[in-house]
Amino acid sequence: MGNPFGGEIDEFRIWNVARSANDINVFKNASLTGSESGLQAYYDFNHATAIAGGTNTGLSTLEDRTANNIDGTLTNFTLTGSTSNWLGNPGIINNTSSSASSTPTLCINSALTNITHTTTGATGIGTATGLPTGVGAAWASNTITISGTPTVSGAFNYTIPLTGGCGTVNATAASRLILKYRWYTIVYAYFVHQYCLNSHHKDYNSSNWHRHFYRTSIWCNCGMGQ
Repeated sequence: MGNPFGGEIDEFRIWNVARSANDINVFKNASLTGSESGLQAYYDFNHATAIAGGTNTGLSTLEDRTANNIDGTLTNFTLTGSTSNWLGNPGIINNTSSSASSTPTLCINSALTNITHTTTGATGIGTATGLPTGVGAAWASNTITISGTPTVSGAFNYTIPLTGGCGTVNATAASRLILKYRWYTIVYAYFVHQYCLNSHHKDYNSSNWHRHFYRTSIWCNCGMGQ
């Protein structure tokens, strides 16, 4: 690098893949797990046993958090006092997600009333799984919003991974999102008049009319036959 760096560094990461502007923006204020694809070395400058601003003589190993274990060594650090030493970790907000705002049961092809999850720590979401066709999830301002119009029936347990922040957390349904068809019952009737075959008189005003009822049930989609 040629020249010494004059400044403050909280984390140092080495990649063997080009990082997009979105990649950098999503993770610039978030800790990593160390297992990210393409990450060759990751130094978070944290130490498990060091005392912030205390006497940490001998604790000079800077651990690489990846499986490559390319640990570094602190050189020319006094390791005591409020400078040139292990200091307090900046405020890291762990990822959290609230339970679902609702766990509805509704008919298909009916617009879903938005389901929301409130998040902390995260800077976005990954690909949602388990949602029915026609329904999707989006993240903005620390809120996951699930919306759309489902086009298939069934019971759906969904998972939405949070990205950025600290820790691996998924937003999940506390209960199932249930989508169904509706039963409609149709009743129809026909009338039969009974008389003797050898009779010369057919009394159509008599009480010999018999009404026969038939009942059937069919699946109908919401909005059909209501």
